[in-house]
Parts: sequence; structure tokens; C-alpha cells
Amino acid sequence: MTLGQRIQKKRKEKGLSQEKLGEQLNVSRQTVYKWENDQTIPELFNLIAMAEILDVKVGWLINEEENESDLQMKQLLKQMEETGRTHALQEKQNQKKEDFNNLKNSYADYEANREELQKCKKEENKCKDQQKLSRDRREKLVEKKTTLQLQLDMMSRENDRLKEKYHRYETYEKTEEVPEN
Repeated sequence: MTLGQRIQKKRKEKGLSQEKLGEQLNVSRQTVYKWENDQTIPELFNLIAMAEILDVKVGWLINEEENESDLQMKQLLKQMEETGRTHALQEKQNQKKEDFNNLKNSYADYEANREELQKCKKEENKCKDQQKLSRDRREKLVEKKTTLQLQLDMMSRENDRLKEKYHRYETYEKTEEVPEN
């Protein structure tokens, strides 16, 4: 298999057109065509970039065949990658379970706190009602005291008026009394 044939094979496996590969390498479609038909050879920097894009080693592009150890290495790397993904998925799933349990516990705490808060609010409302009753009673008592004070003042003035009237009457009687001789 020639260099051009290997480039064409990997390009097609990756589902890339000559134009797309050329865009990624900053070369024209015609240049990729010439490489694949072995009319020209890519520069070293293009070979390196192409190997990365096509997910192969530069050595594979320029060698006739991959040796057995390269294939084993690729398989091992693939297995390690899959194991890593599986481990990452398990970690993600464990994290989600932990997050869910934390959320569930938080919700249970919220419910308990909400019930406690409702009890406190009921007690607070009772206290407010009692304070209002106490205020109302106090206002009534103050009003009653004021009324009684007014009545007392009125009675005191009436008492003073009656005393004065009595005093005048007494004085009048004394002046009216004629002494008997």
C-alpha cells in the first residue's frame, strides 16, 4: 500500500472529503488529490498534522504495514480509554446518587423546619392576639379611669358648689336671726 493509498483509506474511514481534509491542513483539494494519487509527497509538517487528523502515527503513513506491537498497543490504549470512560461514568453516576441523597436529606430537613416554622408562626399569632387583647383591655381600663376621674371631678365641683351654697345659706340664716331680748 502506497502513502497516497493509506492517506485515502484513512480519510474515507474518518468520513472526510478531500476538500475537508485540505481545509484542516490549509491546503487545496487538488493538493490532497495529488498526495492520494502519489503525484506529490506532503511536507513533513503536513504529514504530522495529517496523522493527528486521521488518528494514525506518522510512521504508519510512511511505512508499508503496521507491526504487531503497534496493533497491540492501539488495542491496549483503546481498552484503557474505554475503562477510563466506564470509570468516569461510574463516578458521574455515584456523584449523581450522592447529590440526589443530599437533595433528599435537604428536602426532609426543609419539611421538618417548615413544620417547626408553622408551629412558631401559630404561637406568634397567639401571642399577637393576646397582646392585642391586653392592649384593648388596657385601653378600656384607661378609658374607664378617665371616665371615673371626670365623674370624680364633677362630684368634687358639685360638692364644692353645695358647700358654698350651704355656707351662703348658713350665713343668710345667721343674718336673718334676730336676737330676742
